Amino acid sequence: MSAQHQSTAALNTALNAALNDAREQWGSNPRLRYGVYMIIAIMWGYGILVLRDTVTAKREAWIAAEARIARARSLANSGDWVNRASEVKAAMGDFESLLWKEGSLGLAQAAVQESVSRTLTSAGLTARQIKVTVSDAPLAAEMNEIVPIRARVLVDFRPLLVNAWLAALARDVSEKKPAIVIESLSIRGAPAPVADIELVAYALRPEAVGVVGIIGGSNTPSNTANKANGGSK
Repeated sequence: MSAQHQSTAALNTALNAALNDAREQWGSNPRLRYGVYMIIAIMWGYGILVLRDTVTAKREAWIAAEARIARARSLANSGDWVNRASEVKAAMGDFESLLWKEGSLGLAQAAVQESVSRTLTSAGLTARQIKVTVSDAPLAAEMNEIVPIRARVLVDFRPLLVNAWLAALARDVSEKKPAIVIESLSIRGAPAPVADIELVAYALRPEAVGVVGIIGGSNTPSNTANKANGGSK
């Protein structure tokens, strides 16, 4: 114990000597005092700058949060969410009605070719060529369940009959039937001009019927089957 007391006493003596030396330096050395004051002033100023930046950031975050809350309250109080949802559902239903759903892409391709031939015959036109192909590329990256089916039609250009046929194709869109859209039209050749017409239809992959079924409502197997059967009329 005596050794421990001795070491403690020696430590206290060294600390007292260091403190006394610091007091003497502080009192006799003005440069030391000015240096310490300068360090304290710099730290104080830096702390004020950090605090001001923090307060500014918090204020901006608070203002942004208040703006989001006010916007959310305004939308919540608008009261037309049910109407908006109904409009979106109706628009998606209209879009789905334009798709060809024949059970397979091959059947959809055959149905598009049959529809083009039938409407040409109804319009009194004889096709020189009808070429129908299924596109390898999907409609869009986020809509890879919808596949374009393209048809190239060559017919003798008889303006009244061709215009009537194109009008009949456009009417299917307004009547919400599986549609064939006119993509391009060019007239070439003389003295007997030929109309070169590019058409496109959009088919739904069979395995994606349930996915697109969210447009019209439930994805249950019975609803999916009913939609597939109804869309291929």
